[in-house]
Amino acid sequence: MFSQDDGAAKAKAGSIEVTMPQGGGSNWLHTVGTLLLVSAVPAFFLGLIYLFRAPKIYQALALLQIDREQNTGLIERDIPFDERRDQDYLQTQYRNLKSRTLLETVGSQLDLKGKVKDERGKETDRYLHPQYAETPDLARMLNTQITVAPVPLSRLVEIKVNNPDPQLAAAIANTLVTNFINNNLDIRTRKARSSLAWLETEAAILRKKVRQADEALQDFKEKTKMVSLEGSNNIVAQALSQAQGDWSKARAEAASREGMSGEVSKLRGQGTSLLNVSQIANDGSIRDLLTRSAEREATLQGLLRQNDSQSPPVQVMQKEIESLKGSIQQRAESIYAGIQNDARIAAAVAKGLQAEVQRRQDEYLALTKQRIEYDDLARDAEANRFLYRETLRMGKETVMVAENKVNNMRVVDPAKVPVAPSSPNAILVLLMSCLLAVVLGGLGLVMLGINARRRRSGMPASILPRP
Repeated sequence: MFSQDDGAAKAKAGSIEVTMPQGGGSNWLHTVGTLLLVSAVPAFFLGLIYLFRAPKIYQALALLQIDREQNTGLIERDIPFDERRDQDYLQTQYRNLKSRTLLETVGSQLDLKGKVKDERGKETDRYLHPQYAETPDLARMLNTQITVAPVPLSRLVEIKVNNPDPQLAAAIANTLVTNFINNNLDIRTRKARSSLAWLETEAAILRKKVRQADEALQDFKEKTKMVSLEGSNNIVAQALSQAQGDWSKARAEAASREGMSGEVSKLRGQGTSLLNVSQIANDGSIRDLLTRSAEREATLQGLLRQNDSQSPPVQVMQKEIESLKGSIQQRAESIYAGIQNDARIAAAVAKGLQAEVQRRQDEYLALTKQRIEYDDLARDAEANRFLYRETLRMGKETVMVAENKVNNMRVVDPAKVPVAPSSPNAILVLLMSCLLAVVLGGLGLVMLGINARRRRSGMPASILPRP
């Protein structure tokens, strides 16, 4: 009870200060602090009880390596590496690891649908986790127990399996990885065999095409009587070049001679003596005859000074001079006729060489056309031979893939039976239990200490608001 003298209530600043008696006003602090201090030990033991009573989950870990996809048979060597395509391939394989068909195969091989008795003697499915006891779907249940975790910056992937049975967890992980690798190998083998069948059919078709192309090439050679197309082409090209050179020279010669003939004919038509034409006057025989004629004229002049014009020596010399003049005229006419004839011959030769050049050109063009046709047949034959060789090569590679069972996946580390459970985490539970016990105990001790100080000092227990 409150004291009438010392414990009277006093109104101050809108509130009432109540001074509790020294013996009982702080009992609530003592009570709460005691409860907190006492509950610290049960809190720790509750953590231990949870640790021992909670269902234990074991995690088995298998490590799988997935290399880049290797082509089987129909290899495209010139296609550059596509990182995006490679990532799509990896993501597809991660999804395939948890496919329903694969999970059902694992469950069937491990007989996970078989009934077993638990520690209480109750029959239950082997694969069921207690918290999923109502789930009848085996593939769905395995999907919840399996985690696919790619290792960053590598081609490794971790397959984690959580299961209350440690041996079953390891068996599920190893069976899953083994079936996944075998399925991948079976798919590659089927693809290789399918490719091989197609390649064998294609090889037979190409073999026939190669034979037909070679026969067409040989028929063309026999038809054109062509032994060496390259040699024939070179010979015809050289003959055409030679004919063009000869024709060019003949045209120049014909033009020169026709010009000379025309000039001489023009001068003669104008009444000019042939001896005044330089082309004739410069002739050696004409010059010799003119020299002899001049000498005879000088001799004649000497004889005329000594003898009468009717004297025999003078008459003989005059006849000789007349004979020389006749010879000069005949020679000039002969040279003129020769100039005319040479011009006609040069024109005829140029015309003949022009016809030869035209013939060589026609021959060269015909040979070029044959060369085009020949090259087309040769390319067709070579293309068929190349395709045939490539088909045989790919067929051999496909046979090797099908027979050697080359796989791009392998198990790096198989799953081992876990020794300690992964859930619950014993260390974490113990740490949390200890922390809770320490917090509760610490709060209890603090409140008990506050209560003790207040009792010693007689401090007000509380400030109650005005009603």
